[in-house]
Amino acid sequence: MTLKSKSQLTTDNSNAFRQKVLVKIQGVSKSFPGVKALDSIDLEIFHGEVHFLIGENGAGKSTLINVLSGT
Repeated sequence: MTLKSKSQLTTDNSNAFRQKVLVKIQGVSKSFPGVKALDSIDLEIFHGEVHFLIGENGAGKSTLINVLSGT
């Protein structure tokens, strides 16, 4: 058995998990009458990542989440 330090484990695991794509969208657009809410959005989320959606009212945050969740 080979023992690894905590830093080695973190590095080894993060490299392995980083390559696993959990969510990937490309070129997603969504329009409502008179408004283009999403315009050709690309997004990749890898295992272990944390993302935040920040923007003004009407920027398309809720629309993006609805598209991702299928509602």
